[in-house]
Amino acid sequence: GFSLTPTEFKALSEDGLRKRINRHVRELTRTMLVDSMGLLTEANFTNQEVIGLDTAFDKTKVTQIRTNAAFKKFGLEETAKAVVGVDYFENLMEDQEIVDSRGGTDANRNSSFSAPYRDLDWMASNIIPGNSENLVGFVTDGTGIALGVGVSDDLADQKPFGLSVGSYDSEIFTTPEGLAVRMTINYDQGTKTVNVVFDAVWGVAVGQASKLVLLASAV
Repeated sequence: GFSLTPTEFKALSEDGLRKRINRHVRELTRTMLVDSMGLLTEANFTNQEVIGLDTAFDKTKVTQIRTNAAFKKFGLEETAKAVVGVDYFENLMEDQEIVDSRGGTDANRNSSFSAPYRDLDWMASNIIPGNSENLVGFVTDGTGIALGVGVSDDLADQKPFGLSVGSYDSEIFTTPEGLAVRMTINYDQGTKTVNVVFDAVWGVAVGQASKLVLLASAV
């Protein structure tokens, strides 16, 4: 979270406060995602496809992923998700046979897929852990990792985070990804500061290990 003096708080515009809140919530959700991706190891998920270097990642490699024996067993009631490193994503986007210059069904000139490509929702990520196993991405139908999220108990009758309570407010909201976050705003009479604190509770575990395929650059 962050703390502001009364002068700083009064000087902060509504838009400025919103931006600071958004930044801290993004950092908290990033922590959740990093924690979840820490499970992406060969010990947890035995299915793997070696796709080589990012400079060679193209539509042929997409076919290679789709014909992986484990992937072909996915239920696919929903579109499967392919998460790859940023360089892999960008190289795929530059395949001119994929990019539709009209901004059509496969990809557009804003460097993002406007619809699933080859029945995969594509996402770029810069937090994929290598885990000393050359990991560069993964494919899942959404059930490979189990993530439980929530918030701490209501703090209204307590002294939140050890602070003297002068005035107090607490609000729970969810991110577009469905992650729950509690925001607590407290005015500390002793220090005359406004404290804004964010917290969340979550747990991660291997879900259906057969429904996630690791993508590696090399064996």
